[in-house]
Amino acid sequence: MIGTIWKSLELYSSEERKEIYETVWDCSGGDFSQDDIEYENDIYLGYAQEDLNVEVKNGIIRYAYLGLWDGVHIAIDPDFEATNISECLTFNHDYAEIFMNEDNDLQVNDYHHDGINKVIYRAWKGNISESKKSKLFNNFFINYDIYPILQATRSLGTEIKKAYSWK
Repeated sequence: MIGTIWKSLELYSSEERKEIYETVWDCSGGDFSQDDIEYENDIYLGYAQEDLNVEVKNGIIRYAYLGLWDGVHIAIDPDFEATNISECLTFNHDYAEIFMNEDNDLQVNDYHHDGINKVIYRAWKGNISESKKSKLFNNFFINYDIYPILQATRSLGTEIKKAYSWK
């Protein structure tokens, strides 16, 4: 992981949470309800969405490694249409973390009762037509080979690093 963008407070260690309670909330008791934690999660997620309010010219694609009860499955969402990185800062379950992974891709780990959904976001390269995208999606659904799609996309790392002044 290169850098954390956001994560649910529940995913921090007890020591990290204690420090957050004391420094951010100016309280040493650590006596917070689930409503308090959800409120703070929403506030900080909003900050991350503001930080990454960055337009991406050719659009964004997402694919995922879904941790399900019967193992891990790769999936892709051909209906996902985003042109702004902030649109990617979403998840479907109670706990999540959003970060830039080792490949400079935006990744959301979405934790649930069966495992972890690892959702990865990349930008389409400029020279990819809509018909080429359709062919890549069809190839994926026939062969479950993500490699051709990775070749037709680029990481979002440049934009993320710029937004957070990361090197």
